[in-house]
Amino acid sequence: MVEIAERAVDRRLARPDRESVPPEAVRAAAATGRRAAGQRLARPPLLVLLSGAIVLGFVLFDAPAAVRAVPVLTYLAVVPGLACVRLVRLRDRLTELIVAVALSLALGILVAEVLLQLGWWSPAWGLAVLVVIASLAASVELGRDRGWTVRLPSPRRRW
Repeated sequence: MVEIAERAVDRRLARPDRESVPPEAVRAAAATGRRAAGQRLARPPLLVLLSGAIVLGFVLFDAPAAVRAVPVLTYLAVVPGLACVRLVRLRDRLTELIVAVALSLALGILVAEVLLQLGWWSPAWGLAVLVVIASLAASVELGRDRGWTVRLPSPRRRW
């Protein structure tokens, strides 16, 4: 039974259309103005970054409640989780959306609890922390899709 579940998870996570694309294919596609097969669009991470800035602007510049209510609540309910879930590269878009909403709500609660425990509670601070989390996840996705890697130095042995 466990083997069946492991195979299902492996099949779900191992998608050939979402794996990294060789840099040569990306360069050739860029020269012709097209996308390489399997290359992901950069739009969703860029939209995450842009929507975070817009929502923070609404809150910090104290936009009227009727204007900021829907964008802020939609952002809080979807975007932080979606930015993190896209890093996992799930196969099914509906599953991705459902997990994103659940993770967004969980992140919102976690951030609120941490801010309350630290005595720093403020709705603006909570939103700012969630925007930072979503922006970091979107930046990691943008960098990973472009082939950027971080090489950590190997630990030195002292014996």
